[in-house]
Amino acid sequence: MDFRRLKYYCHNSLILVTSGDRQILSAIAEVLTAEKYNFITETSGEKAWEIILQKKPAIVIADWAIPDVSGLVLCHRSKSNLEHPELMAIYFVLIVKDSNPKQRQIGFDTGVDEFLNNSIDSSELKARLRTGLRLTALTQSLSWANQRLLAQNDLLDALSLSDSLTKVLSEQAFANVMPKMMQQLKGFGAYKNRTYAKERAVGAIHELPLRQNKAFRTFLRKS
Repeated sequence: MDFRRLKYYCHNSLILVTSGDRQILSAIAEVLTAEKYNFITETSGEKAWEIILQKKPAIVIADWAIPDVSGLVLCHRSKSNLEHPELMAIYFVLIVKDSNPKQRQIGFDTGVDEFLNNSIDSSELKARLRTGLRLTALTQSLSWANQRLLAQNDLLDALSLSDSLTKVLSEQAFANVMPKMMQQLKGFGAYKNRTYAKERAVGAIHELPLRQNKAFRTFLRKS
């Protein structure tokens, strides 16, 4: 079953393919097109790095032998980037020579998740993609669960600002706590916009005994 077609699936599924060999790019693009994946191809390593920073793809398939910036360097930049820690979650597939175990050893030490022979096998490629998307979806789900818990903790902190008689939160309490919640619920990828974050915030609040709080609903409409 293709889990990307399920209604509740909203994880980032963008795939970036980068190689200086146009034959390799063409072979991979043919498979991705047939399988209806969302993907970008790039022949320049530096431009591929810009795409990684801007788009934050779920999977990167990079050739070891890219003229300007190799796939190994792209992996190192992603997996050890303290400025952009979210890049560490990218599932990184390195294209290597069939008969070069040394490349695989170096790749594992750098943080590569999986390898692909440069004589592209479509069945092998499809298996790598399915595994990569399952793992990135799981990682993103765990991240959302953690963000939801943090948002609920902020709400619990705000409860101390409620009226002692009515137990209703003041609008000022919401004004203090909502920006923090929205920041925590931003998630990864361009598909996580402000509206989506607000929906997640509502979900977090509905798990607390605040459903009838009119002040909250008023504030949320204004935000």
